Amino acid sequence: MKIQTMPLGMFGANCYLLTDSQNNLVLIDPADSKPILKQMEKEGLTLKAILLTHGHFDHIWGVKALQEKTGCDVICHEADLELLHAPSLAAGAFGLLSCPPCDANIVVKDGDSYTAGEMWFDFLHTPGHSKGSIVIVTQDILFTGDTVFAGSVGRTDLYGGDSAVLIESIKKIAALNDDKAVYPGHGKATTLENERRCNPYFIRAAKKEVSYDDLF
Repeated sequence: MKIQTMPLGMFGANCYLLTDSQNNLVLIDPADSKPILKQMEKEGLTLKAILLTHGHFDHIWGVKALQEKTGCDVICHEADLELLHAPSLAAGAFGLLSCPPCDANIVVKDGDSYTAGEMWFDFLHTPGHSKGSIVIVTQDILFTGDTVFAGSVGRTDLYGGDSAVLIESIKKIAALNDDKAVYPGHGKATTLENERRCNPYFIRAAKKEVSYDDLF
């Protein structure tokens, strides 16, 4: 599987283009359709699916146009469907106009899986940044959206955020077996082992007793 990273949109959200040997394409969090469509044409890629780590407007801006153009699957956790239908729930916090509403034709919950071409994906429900935030797992890779960044975690003051719930999601991610590459929704890639060792939120959440004030 080949991974290309495209920071897109006004907030530089990382869109990941995943391709297999048959030129099947899976997108994670397409924030803008135009550069993606250009890349698809350039490489002769066939879009099979869009996987959404969560429904905040800066990660879904290109979904509607891409789905209309290609008829691809759109996959989201059931708890974030409301954000797809009403992106202004989060965009309003920035005084921004909403992006085009969209919808998912496949809704997932914790432990569900999906296959596209030669690629497979598992979904872990990791709420806290939003109600329906998920980590997408494939091979030895985690796509963490805005739940985990290199050295930090996602904010919890937007619609659907909950700091106490995010603590439990951090613990869940930290407890995954083995080391894995971590591709976040913004910023540079990291590894799970590095975050266990260096991310202050992971270190504090690893304590047996941890309070809201300890982390935030």
